[in-house]
Amino acid sequence: MQKSSELASLIGTWKSDPEDKPGVESYGKATLEFGGDGSLVYTVHEHDRDQVMVLTFRVDEPGFIVTDQPSAPRPEKTEYKITSDGKLELAFAGEKSRYIRVSP
Repeated sequence: MQKSSELASLIGTWKSDPEDKPGVESYGKATLEFGGDGSLVYTVHEHDRDQVMVLTFRVDEPGFIVTDQPSAPRPEKTEYKITSDGKLELAFAGEKSRYIRVSP
């Protein structure tokens, strides 16, 4: 069951935190756009093009996002938290990455 406050904390556009060197090295510069309808557009900004993945997301339990890619269905569970300074921190497969909110 999704909790509206947890969902609301994610909704909006987030970009890779430029101070997060390990996260950027692991995942590249990225933009995450969480929609209130459960949509997630994950864009990796490469040197000569953007790679865009259209996903769905939900929060089944506190602190975890479950994403799915409709074109290749397979749920992926990612731990998340909003840090004390308002950044989104994701932990997936032992790797952490941080994002800053750029729009609500």
